[in-house]
Amino acid sequence: EASNVLEYGGFYVGRYEVANDTTVKKGKTTKASITYEQAVAAIESESANITGMKLDLPSSASWTTIVNWLIETKAKTRDEIYFSSTNWGNYSPKIASGNTVKSTGSKESYKANNIYDLAGNLQELTKEFNTKENAYVARGDSYRTTGYPNVYSRDDVKAAEVETGFRPILYFTK
Repeated sequence: EASNVLEYGGFYVGRYEVANDTTVKKGKTTKASITYEQAVAAIESESANITGMKLDLPSSASWTTIVNWLIETKAKTRDEIYFSSTNWGNYSPKIASGNTVKSTGSKESYKANNIYDLAGNLQELTKEFNTKENAYVARGDSYRTTGYPNVYSRDDVKAAEVETGFRPILYFTK
């Protein structure tokens, strides 16, 4: 609830990735292959309907806050965040296995503290910009990741990529 954000400070993170219809609900087709500019436009459009609060993409600091909160609440271990998130995400051991992007909140095992698909499905755009690479940074890994995917990984995104999506955060503006 919005009153909790005001009372406790901080922000809310979307429980699900953003869907094609720009909602953040379970069982929707996940909006993939999106550019940073398209993600910002979608968030700004939805944010215009909210008074006293703002939707935004997570910053690098808010992404770190989210993953540290998962560790602090013992929802996930440090190893499950930073080294291998394979036991709670939509990943493919081999791309050839035919793994695909799933709908939002597709499996209960893909959640931690009621946040779904943070550990895979799509890598998620953030407000972080890598000036050296002239690219926005996406966090987490996607369904196409092989090896040891993790929630804390970073990828420079210059254009729409099939495995890139986004998730909003919500905070008070007053």
